[in-house]
Amino acid sequence: MTTVSPLTQHSPSPAVMNLSIGAEGLPGELTLPPGPTGIVVSATGRDEPPQAACHAALAQAMMHHGLATLIFDPLTPAEKHGRQRVLDIALLASRIRLALHWLGQCELVAGLPVGLYGTSQGASAALLAAAREPRRINAVVTQGGRPDLAGAQLSHVQMPTLLLMGNDDIGILELTRHAARALPCTTRMAVMPPAARNGQGATAPEAAASLAGLWFAQHLPAA
Repeated sequence: MTTVSPLTQHSPSPAVMNLSIGAEGLPGELTLPPGPTGIVVSATGRDEPPQAACHAALAQAMMHHGLATLIFDPLTPAEKHGRQRVLDIALLASRIRLALHWLGQCELVAGLPVGLYGTSQGASAALLAAAREPRRINAVVTQGGRPDLAGAQLSHVQMPTLLLMGNDDIGILELTRHAARALPCTTRMAVMPPAARNGQGATAPEAAASLAGLWFAQHLPAA
């Protein structure tokens, strides 16, 4: 069962709601600006401090473009203790699809254009979900991770896709370039500048979220 518990809902401020998605009770947070024109879904753990900073930056950047965000944890507490589950890309992709089903059932956001934002293991999972849900997803952004692990499914990704990477690991960069070449859709790969990742100026989460916001604003169709 899916439940929604409002935390704050004072127009014109954004509404923020706690969620419990599916039979697994996956915890999430829905942030709704007034009159959203689309929604961005991100499936990553919400409790770790680095992730919390990324999620706050993502929600803020999306609100700047009038976009809602659904940020949820794709694993149950028990599953997090097993490394095999954490690295199970197919499982993570299935949980993203579960969240997409929830979106279609929620009156607050049903019918809005959807973007996917995947980080770390969620990067390849987002691409795998996008390949399997071409009618539900309108644009994709990945940050870091291993997009190439989506494998042959990359050839089925039809929506505009932005791949954000750091330049720390030349091998990972080359694998990501390989993934970009396998994508048949409108694709851009952007390497984050060092200043955006070492505390000078915008933080890494803020810089990545800003680029993602511009991508979704450009490629999500009008609601």
